[in-house]
Amino acid sequence: MQKLAAASEAVQQLLGSCSQATATEALSTVSTILRNLAEHPGEPRYSQLRTGNAAFQRRVGGVPAALQLLAVAGFTAAPAGGGGGGEGVLTYRRGDPGLVWLVLSVVNDALQGAQRAAMGDI
Repeated sequence: MQKLAAASEAVQQLLGSCSQATATEALSTVSTILRNLAEHPGEPRYSQLRTGNAAFQRRVGGVPAALQLLAVAGFTAAPAGGGGGGEGVLTYRRGDPGLVWLVLSVVNDALQGAQRAAMGDI
């Protein structure tokens, strides 16, 4: 239950700390990352995220609560090895697919709520 509470708290922080558009984009990106990881657990390309990547920075990197969601799911920060440029990576090390699905569920629920709220604003 601690991980569920941590994921829910991170979502609430995310929704309260940025604009609707930024929150929706961050939640959507985290959802995609976690869904890819859950659906392809043995695929190394889904278990490492380059934090210096421009798209990652724009969508997730500038939103601390989105990074917290990834941490709750099992991603940990580490400097990239030998790639040059000092770019860091987030690496999935937990090996707990149930936790990934749990956080994904919390994120998807929040994303659906944010999208409904955005449609109501039109």
